[in-house]
Amino acid sequence: MLEVGCGTGFLSQRLLERFGPAARHRPLCFTDLAPEMVAACQRRLDSLDSQQPGSQQPDSQQPDSQQPYQFQILDGEALRSATTARLGLIASSFALQWFNNPQTILEQWLQCLVPGGWLALAFPTCHSFRQLRTQCQTLGLPDPILALPDPTPLIAHFHNRTRQCIFHQAFVPLEAPNARAFLRHFHRIGAVPTAAGLGANPAANPAANSAASSARSRSAPLSTGQLRRLIRCWDGTSPQGITVDYHVTYLLLQR
Repeated sequence: MLEVGCGTGFLSQRLLERFGPAARHRPLCFTDLAPEMVAACQRRLDSLDSQQPGSQQPDSQQPDSQQPYQFQILDGEALRSATTARLGLIASSFALQWFNNPQTILEQWLQCLVPGGWLALAFPTCHSFRQLRTQCQTLGLPDPILALPDPTPLIAHFHNRTRQCIFHQAFVPLEAPNARAFLRHFHRIGAVPTAAGLGANPAANPAANSAASSARSRSAPLSTGQLRRLIRCWDGTSPQGITVDYHVTYLLLQR
């Protein structure tokens, strides 16, 4: 079992809770392109393990068949060439949007599964952030959001190419006290091409920023003046705070 794009370990923790006892002889492997994210995930899972009564701190960097999890710095686009063993489960949450060709990536990941194995995904779609897009349209500003996957052709493509194709879609709200805080959040994760003057650290997520660089040409960056105008007008129409929806597709594919 392997996770692509483990990040800080939110999904990793759930996978360990669900599959940990069964993974003693076949460890879970948590991967991410960014070494900082792999380290953060390891700290999270190791701290959970140390909180168990009578437990010992695991050395998860050592190849030990008794350890329920391992970590690896890995580019999801190279998974097929980097993985020799066939997997029963590949899971990934909010990583697919960083790849240039999601359909090709999913086809490659499916080839890494044993027959009957599962690919479990969650990703934001092109229907996300409609409130931000509406604000930009009202002000005559370009759309600043990087291109996100369209779930409809993906689902249609894999519907007849897998044993099972199960999906669910939902709007998930994200709340922020004001427009500046909201835009700073997206700048931190590399989802907004230009966020000058927002006080964010562009190196906070180097893997996300690197993966997003090739997609920047598909969206129009906002200038500092345009961002200030957006913040001022959005706060004026939403004095009680900002709510913006992710549109999330949850997708299960069985090889």
